[in-house]
Formats: sequence, C-alpha cells, structure tokens
Amino acid sequence: TAVTKLAEPFPDLVLLDWMLPGGSGINFIKHMKREELTRNIPVVMLTARGEEEDKVRGLEVGADDYITKPFSPKELVARLKAVIRRVTPTALEDVIDVQ
Repeated sequence: TAVTKLAEPFPDLVLLDWMLPGGSGINFIKHMKREELTRNIPVVMLTARGEEEDKVRGLEVGADDYITKPFSPKELVARLKAVIRRVTPTALEDVIDVQ
C-alpha cells in the first residue's frame, strides 16, 4: 500500500487522492499524522469529492489543502507552493518547477 512506501528520505509534501488502491486518502493521512516521523509532512488532497462535508473532513483529519477536480495546472502549482511556503517560509521560491 501507499503507507508502506512512505519511507526515508521522506518527501517534502504528499499529494494524494481520497480514493487510493487498497485504501483511502483519509486513512493514509490519519496514519501519517499518528507517526512521529511523518506527522509534520504537509498533505494536499486532490480529489473529485467536492461536497462541503468531504472538504471539511479532509481538512479536519490533517490535510493542509484540499483541491477538487477539475483544476488547472497553474492552480495546482500555486496551491502547492503556498503550502510549502507555510510549512517552510525560508524555502526557495522556485521549489516547484513545471515545464
């Protein structure tokens, strides 16, 4: 499963869908936030589930942002940069480079 793939070196950010093979993004976030080594990794949910209660649930379990499909690549990059800035204010401006 995706949870077992999350190992050192840990990513700077996790971008995941609500619906994962063999599990859910919600459970993945809950697992990450319980573990000391991964609880501070920012998480952005990217999903077709756009109902208010889904967004609230995703944010309440620990997602740092919640993006609903469809979205533009520019919006995705801007939101990822914003999350990284909040977590690491001294990070370089061009952390994410999309060509």
